[in-house]
Amino acid sequence: MKKLSLVLLILVCFATAVLGSACSGPTPELKVEKTFSVSHNQATLEVDETLQLVAVCGTEEITFSCDGDAVTVSENGLITAKKVGVSTVVIKAGSQTRSCVVTVIMAEYSVKINATTNTMTVGANLILNASVLRDGQEFDGTVVWTVDKQSGFTLSQEQNKAVFKPTIKGEYKITATYNNKQSDTITIKVIDDASDLA
Repeated sequence: MKKLSLVLLILVCFATAVLGSACSGPTPELKVEKTFSVSHNQATLEVDETLQLVAVCGTEEITFSCDGDAVTVSENGLITAKKVGVSTVVIKAGSQTRSCVVTVIMAEYSVKINATTNTMTVGANLILNASVLRDGQEFDGTVVWTVDKQSGFTLSQEQNKAVFKPTIKGEYKITATYNNKQSDTITIKVIDDASDLA
């Protein structure tokens, strides 16, 4: 009985060794694609506006190219809008490809000054507010305030709000300008006192 058990044990070991070597061999390599992320897959820019694309794919080298002439793209992924139209920026990392469709527009901007009056007395304060509009809709743009005179007033300003305080009577032209291009001007008549209105 002991001999039979020993023979069976030897046969099992032999079979395991033979089958194990037959089944082993080079382990096939699993190809796992690295996660490839791009910050934008579409964007809308105005002419001359820029957008930095950020692309990550492990240690793979990333290249950028452009299909169309509405934008250009640098080797580092900086998109610059050149003219109205649509272009596709192609981003490659190894065998993977992503794209970003960029629409370039030419928006219309305007500035509107809001004031409660255009006549005031010396020493009074006048609060002025300016709105920046893009294609007729209010837009979060900041204006710069200027006055056509060098003295005879103080003007404190915080973004799109200004407080005008004249110290000398006369006419003052106050301008709010956005982006060194679009502006609105209001003329304020300053009098000594309310009796000058009569």
